[in-house]
Amino acid sequence: MITVSVHCPRCHSDEIYRHGLRACC
Repeated sequence: MITVSVHCPRCHSDEIYRHGLRACC
């Protein structure tokens, strides 16, 4: 999920995996 970093640079990869991309943004 490289695009996630571009959209949500403030969010950590761990948070995205736990909560999800929508919860992160």
